[in-house]
Amino acid sequence: VLAIVRDITDRKQAEEKVHHLAYHDNLTGLPNRQHFSNRLRRAIRKAREGGTLLATMYIDLDRFKSVNDTLGHDTGDALLKRVAGRLRKNLRIGDLSGRWGGDEFVVCLEDFGESSNAAAAAQKLLLVLSERYEIGSSEVYTTPSIGIALYPESGDAADRLIKAADLAMYEAKKRGGGRFQYYSEALNTQLAQ
Repeated sequence: VLAIVRDITDRKQAEEKVHHLAYHDNLTGLPNRQHFSNRLRRAIRKAREGGTLLATMYIDLDRFKSVNDTLGHDTGDALLKRVAGRLRKNLRIGDLSGRWGGDEFVVCLEDFGESSNAAAAAQKLLLVLSERYEIGSSEVYTTPSIGIALYPESGDAADRLIKAADLAMYEAKKRGGGRFQYYSEALNTQLAQ
């Protein structure tokens, strides 16, 4: 009987591990692109039904390539893990963060009241993600560029909100990085020119 229980426990743990690997980033442990998108779709439905606001943030680390080039990929990977940890620690319970790919992260803030609260959350993330990272014997500094798209004014679908936040992030980066930028239709117009 004990062997059967152990076998069932081992099988259940293996299934849980496979499930986690399918929906989470291997390096940071954050939800991956697919899992984040699914959760964002659910959050949009909830916001639509409740008549609440939702913010999507797209975060890119400024000068991340130079960290990899000068300090090595192991240091770059350690930096990504630390950024993920700071995201987890500095978001509200119920907010969602994920790794989109490379040095790009995404955040979903649900039911946050008025749009100015998204700016306050972005400012907080700017501060905590810009603080020094001690990795091995190195001190690493980076700043984030953050794009913000609001539901429903920036879009009503997950892919549209992420694209809008991404466009806003590129505008923040174009303006020197280390800042946040709200999405506006003018960014689409500038991109088309």
